[in-house]
Amino acid sequence: MRNLHLLCALVLLGGSSCQPILRSVYGIKQPQLQDKLQITAYAASHNLLTENSYRIDSLAFLSLLKEQYKPGWSRGFRPIQFLCFDQQGKLTAQWASCEKNLTANILSSVPPSHLLPPDTTRTLKNLLATCGPLALNGQAIPTQQDADYTLVAYWSTWTDKQSLKMIAQLREYIARHPEHKISLLLVNTDFYPGTL
Repeated sequence: MRNLHLLCALVLLGGSSCQPILRSVYGIKQPQLQDKLQITAYAASHNLLTENSYRIDSLAFLSLLKEQYKPGWSRGFRPIQFLCFDQQGKLTAQWASCEKNLTANILSSVPPSHLLPPDTTRTLKNLLATCGPLALNGQAIPTQQDADYTLVAYWSTWTDKQSLKMIAQLREYIARHPEHKISLLLVNTDFYPGTL
């Protein structure tokens, strides 16, 4: 009964003027138009500006908003998510925060497990074609990763706490499995004017 009361309270809070409080607790802000300098500064201050830091093309992001997340799921982009691709660039796992706690069984194996089958039509090559370097002097994204597995973590400034937590968990996951060569690509999904 207590869980039912808690659920009702959360639903009421979510639909009321308390949304700013809930967003603050979960570290989710109202998305705002950002320029590349603002995003780069944020990335640098949060240890996200590495040689594997990229940004998604604004037009590609708009198409993600219209695509189905996974087979059987509704359309729409899940802002806190990662994808795992094998050496051939095939999608082997896909996780978003709306599925389950990331620390639960999902990161217990290599490659990560998943609750529901991923969209196998998505490939690393196609994803990389929609990205460009985040750093102002960054190099072009390589078209092929030299790794057993490539993890792609989507992050944004407006999903602050949750994005940073997911990336920290993925970095810990890689450190726990040194027997595998696992690459981590960080892809910013903040919407800003212009294309690549």
